[in-house]
Amino acid sequence: MTYWKYFAKYEILFLEPYIEFVRKFQVKQAIELINGQDYAGALAILEKLIKLDPKNSIALGEAGFCLGQTGNFAKAKEKLELAVGINPADGWIWQYYGYILYKLGMLTASISALKESIKYNIGDFALTHQLAFLYYQNKDYENALNTINKAQELFDNSACQNLRELMNLKAMIIENINKDQAIQEYLALIELDGTNPVYYDRLSILEAEDYISSENLLILDNNDSKYNTATQMLRHGHIDNAIESYNKIIVKSICCYPAYLGISQALYEKKFGIKKLRKIPSLEGINKFIKNYYQLNENEKNILNASISPLKNFLHKLEEKGVCFTIVPIETKLVEYPQNRHLADKIYLKSLPYSTLRGIGGEHAFVGVERLRDFLWSVTYKEKFIPACIAHEYAHQVWCLLDKSTLKQVKDLYKEAKLTDNFISNYSKASVEEYFAEYYAYFARLIAYEEEIFRDDPMIKIFISLQKYEI
Repeated sequence: MTYWKYFAKYEILFLEPYIEFVRKFQVKQAIELINGQDYAGALAILEKLIKLDPKNSIALGEAGFCLGQTGNFAKAKEKLELAVGINPADGWIWQYYGYILYKLGMLTASISALKESIKYNIGDFALTHQLAFLYYQNKDYENALNTINKAQELFDNSACQNLRELMNLKAMIIENINKDQAIQEYLALIELDGTNPVYYDRLSILEAEDYISSENLLILDNNDSKYNTATQMLRHGHIDNAIESYNKIIVKSICCYPAYLGISQALYEKKFGIKKLRKIPSLEGINKFIKNYYQLNENEKNILNASISPLKNFLHKLEEKGVCFTIVPIETKLVEYPQNRHLADKIYLKSLPYSTLRGIGGEHAFVGVERLRDFLWSVTYKEKFIPACIAHEYAHQVWCLLDKSTLKQVKDLYKEAKLTDNFISNYSKASVEEYFAEYYAYFARLIAYEEEIFRDDPMIKIFISLQKYEI
């Protein structure tokens, strides 16, 4: 008995280093699979390791990472919570834990996790930048500004892209503190990179509220407008000439809201390029539905027909209800129209003044004329950006005609998307109505360009069923 007792003791002493070697090898193997984006394969290995050694913080951390990358944020949180409990000195586990908490909407907890990460990575520019972003998301603008200033101090000038991202976040934070200072921040960004449409877009929004808009609420080809030449160039696809003309206007009037707006649209188009749209048959009644349809050029009329035709069966009912759609000049605000004046001092989605919007849905929909060409942009699904303003606003009108059963289906899918953060575009996160409108814009673009329709997609199924919807 004594012999076997001592043999067992030495066997354990011999096996422990071997077991440790196997565990390290398996972790390395899992990491190689992670690097190859085979998260399922890596997770299978890691789960076996965790079962054998529940206190293996490396395996738990990597498993949490795999789960996060596949959208299973709740389970990722469980693994990472265990990992930081076992090894609270691992700053990088804290960082990813903070990211998962952010994805779950737990902003205060996410901020706390990132602060823990910074404790073990003092002076890390990227982590400080991320913390500033979290404060911004949590609407704690004072801490956000202090933290982004700290990140700016840590910045080592190694990458111009990092500097632009830092300055852009700083400008976004300052928008909520001092609008005039934010304008200066965006002007500085334009000096650094004058080809980024986002900066011009934000400037147009900041300037819009104070801009004295035109009284020509319906005239698209107003010859007296100093923006008319540039706008016409933009509408006919002469993008570089339009940018040059708008820039000349800005030189004379640096606070010119319509010129920034026009430049942003032109630069987006240059960034993405455009697709050639096939000729779409003109819809019956479209000239009555679109209030100033007759003022559009042939390309713009074609875009309108392409945007509406997938759900053209709703058009007749909308007309019966007295609903209409107006394309508005670039130098007007949507809240200047009689039907929208009650929105002039109101905020949309908690942060966007209606006076800054270029598209409004509802019974009387309005879209800025410079937004018509969005539908042509060649934007991939991966961009999480669905530029199709006419289709989007038309979808808002259709939404008001749907029955409770269909509305519930969409609401359930929206809730599911929120759980996994799996949205068609960033804007579609804002509300169930925006989710529906963005998805329809995507659907309309697929049909217009005769691209593959993903019929297994639950939202696409809804739109296909709506094409036979009896109102």
